[in-house]
Amino acid sequence: MKRYFGWITTILLLFTISSISFSEVIKEGVLKGYLETSQMTNNLSIFIKGLKAKVSPERQISETNGYPIIDFSAKKVTFVVVDKKYYFEMPIDGLMANVEKDPVDLGDPVSVEDFNGEKMKKYRKNIGEYTVELLATDKYLLPANFFLGFQRIGEEGLLMVKSINYILSRGEMPMKITVTKGKEKLIYLEVKSLQFGKVDDSFFEIPKGYKSLSQYLQDKKGIKR
Repeated sequence: MKRYFGWITTILLLFTISSISFSEVIKEGVLKGYLETSQMTNNLSIFIKGLKAKVSPERQISETNGYPIIDFSAKKVTFVVVDKKYYFEMPIDGLMANVEKDPVDLGDPVSVEDFNGEKMKKYRKNIGEYTVELLATDKYLLPANFFLGFQRIGEEGLLMVKSINYILSRGEMPMKITVTKGKEKLIYLEVKSLQFGKVDDSFFEIPKGYKSLSQYLQDKKGIKR
């Protein structure tokens, strides 16, 4: 009899374990997204490999055209300026400090909503004069907040990055986020697709012929080392 109940207990335990949902961490692959602000729209490709990511916009939009390479393992962000052919680095701690100061708490999901054929958790929160609406999934999870650079967009960009940080801390992944002020949509980000697969190390290398910012400025002034 004891042996019988032992088998029953084991079966129930295995059934319970198999029914638990675990997020699949995106260790390597490409995230395709769409970004819209009050000033521009753009498609994005985020190449992910472990704790590194290259955020590559489809169209460059300013005189300092470029992209960031975010490396949480090395605790640095490298900004590659394409049209000037130089790069500069900054510690990741400074960017994270902005995000972690006065953190955003979106609370619990308010409902469930269909998005691209899947059920998503919907969050909605009024934060000061802004409103954040976000759809998240617990099916996938980013290993780090690779959206750090979007805080450069302004207050709405920082609010978006803080909201993403909150969702990641819950073991979920943001799939769509909108920040509005009254009836005005200030920023909108949507994940279009996720492609798992090998990402070559060359994606995270500084292109040949590019100079550090200090060397670039010295050469521009005609000063040689």
